[in-house]
Amino acid sequence: MKQFTILGCAALALAACAQRPADTAYLAGTLHNYEGKGYALLINSDTIGDAVYDTIDVQADGTFLMPVKTTKNVERGLYLEYLGDNRGVINCYLKPGDTLRVDVTGGMKTETLFGETLTHYVSTPVFDGSTRVESEYLNLPSYYDYKYKNDDGSQVSFKDYMAQIEAQQAFRRGKLEGACPEFVAEQTPAIDGLKTQYSFVYARRLQIDGNHPEQDADFMAYVNSIDLNDEANMAGGGQSTTTGDAVSFKLSIQPDLYKDEPQDARFYCFLRDSIQNSAVREKLADDRMHIYLAMGMNNDLQHLFEIYRTVSGTSERFKENEKVYNNLARLLPGVKATDFEMQDVDGNTVRFLDVIGQGKVTYIDFWATWCGPCCAEIPFVEKLVERYKGNPKIEFLSISLDKDLAKWHEKLDRDKPTWRQYVIPDNFESAFAKEYNITAIPRFMVFDGEGRIITINAERPSAPNIVQVIDGYLE
Repeated sequence: MKQFTILGCAALALAACAQRPADTAYLAGTLHNYEGKGYALLINSDTIGDAVYDTIDVQADGTFLMPVKTTKNVERGLYLEYLGDNRGVINCYLKPGDTLRVDVTGGMKTETLFGETLTHYVSTPVFDGSTRVESEYLNLPSYYDYKYKNDDGSQVSFKDYMAQIEAQQAFRRGKLEGACPEFVAEQTPAIDGLKTQYSFVYARRLQIDGNHPEQDADFMAYVNSIDLNDEANMAGGGQSTTTGDAVSFKLSIQPDLYKDEPQDARFYCFLRDSIQNSAVREKLADDRMHIYLAMGMNNDLQHLFEIYRTVSGTSERFKENEKVYNNLARLLPGVKATDFEMQDVDGNTVRFLDVIGQGKVTYIDFWATWCGPCCAEIPFVEKLVERYKGNPKIEFLSISLDKDLAKWHEKLDRDKPTWRQYVIPDNFESAFAKEYNITAIPRFMVFDGEGRIITINAERPSAPNIVQVIDGYLE
């Protein structure tokens, strides 16, 4: 990390504005709710856990000035680590030779998302400078709570749903007025793609509520207009493609199609039988399997991979997937767990097989302090610990992948968990993460009383059926 000593924020800001070196942009401002504890970071990656970041020297009154070496316009994230569990990122657009100022306030806010009322901390930035418009745009909400059902519970028509998206497109184009041409060119494709991006969200949200998007003639006309063999419908990659969404939807409304196959295998069967374009078919299959393998192992994986072989088999991604699969095949249920080293809260080295396999089923939460979804699961782990307190058949553990042990300890000091805590400070580079193909967290695993694998891809603590699942492990 780089640290910059500030003798006087206001004086340096004036100097920066006066000199305006062509290879430096400045981010200045005030954190009005800063209390002198913790710190703020400037990150240049969307993935906080692996980001390159610099520490910002914040003065006691919350003022700061951060120089950024760059010869082109860049996007940077102001990461408010000092807010603890309420920390967040404010996106800033910086221009070499100019200073962007941001004043940050914040407080608790109640919002309704997907019909649920949530109260959480919200940081509010006020920008000033030549890239104010661009920075304000980058901080627009990325989530759009489009209305998909009427007040009486009936479903909104697809036509009216799309009208909401068109209104959002017009709103965002309006917010780009005054932005530099380069920035407008960067953001316009995302705006243009909103209709495609959210079309199948309409179907999924209706289905969650027990409604039937297939009963809307306009929606079905849209679905049937999609050419599954057209490579243009593959923009986006992974499962987030028009073609992938269309295949998943078609399967959801035809439950008897491949009904004798496991749920995930149905996708590959459909690709095999219904898509003739090999480039489309293999890309969909490869990307879906890559995501599936990253989630771990289950009892259907061997059968699933054999069907996958009939759909793909020649690409470089297939070879990568096959390598991961061969590794995971050694981690089937019933196989003895691989041993490795970790640390306890006192810094002592502990062997994994000395912790699990002690006559109890062990449910393990793999997490990190920088992982928002991980931290969101912790209260649910706590509820499980309380529910099964005193049950001699099961124990709960948490294993962090934090590289920064100080952050890990700070989090534990705040939460005061009553179950055992360990850390593997090598993060995703650790031998264990590579052995178990942990490329994303949170991840949950379960081992039996003799240290054998039950599953390396268990249900999350927040899953509605988690108690029934755990009780099944204990039978």
